[in-house]
Amino acid sequence: MAKYYNQKYWVLGGIMKQEITRKMVEMALILKEFNGKTEQTVVPQEKSKLSKVFKHVYCCNYEMNVLKCVKKDSYYRDLLKGHGGELRSSKIGSAPKFNSIISSAALVVNTFAPWKDHLGDLTVEVNGNAFSNFISMEFEYIAKTKNNSFPNLDVWLENNTEVLAIECKFCEFLGNNNYKKLQGSYRNIIKQEGYTGTWIDIINAVTDSSGKGIYQYFDVVQIIKHYFGIINCNKPEKNLIYLYWHPENKDWNKIHPYDVLEKELEDFSQKVSGATDVHFYYLNFNDLWNQWESNQKEHIDMLRDKYSVCINPEED
Repeated sequence: MAKYYNQKYWVLGGIMKQEITRKMVEMALILKEFNGKTEQTVVPQEKSKLSKVFKHVYCCNYEMNVLKCVKKDSYYRDLLKGHGGELRSSKIGSAPKFNSIISSAALVVNTFAPWKDHLGDLTVEVNGNAFSNFISMEFEYIAKTKNNSFPNLDVWLENNTEVLAIECKFCEFLGNNNYKKLQGSYRNIIKQEGYTGTWIDIINAVTDSSGKGIYQYFDVVQIIKHYFGIINCNKPEKNLIYLYWHPENKDWNKIHPYDVLEKELEDFSQKVSGATDVHFYYLNFNDLWNQWESNQKEHIDMLRDKYSVCINPEED
């Protein structure tokens, strides 16, 4: 059983480890807005009086959550068309999800939307592969499956021969995760459509008998659902990237839960490494931004000004 110690660490198996929670990220980002510094010292929400002040942090309107270099017509219609309800309030008096300071949809739009005016210059590199020559980009792309499910991909990029589908995460995997199970209808379409291959072979290895994913922080069921949508596209080469945010801390991948997430991503990536129908990769936003810095410095500076934080830097 994990226990909090000195408000910054949790103890498991006698080993004291630093942990970063969703609320800590949210507080760090809003404090950066106040004082302009990247380094922020915050404590977990379970112990923090600030959590009552920063229960939820939303911009007054969605346009305040996008960079100045992002044009409204580059993302607005896509978000309205998608099933995520990013620009709609779930109930009277509530703010749309897109307004949240930790909105992954806003992070995605701010990262990719400025490329829409010059898609031909966009390149995404991962694991020695360079994806480029794109002719279309869509946010909240609906990839329909054979069982009439409609997984939404955060970014959908196409060139003449390839599709590059991107699932993006900001803070979704921080904290308690109650991921959805893989419904029986997906296993039914495997039989009905005669699907075979590496992805199909590993489903039972990465989900339990109830359909729940075996990983704690990597939502493998969501990724499997994306697979069933992606294979229906008419491009001969199909690729799926899991793109995630992390803080600027030195050795960030040794801080919980990033330490576990990295191992889970590596494990799953190895399991599907032999797939020929949909190729899976994982990448973090920092590495992606580094790729673009030499020719998109102004855009990258804006992204870092908004999203780069080092949490509890004195512990590095």
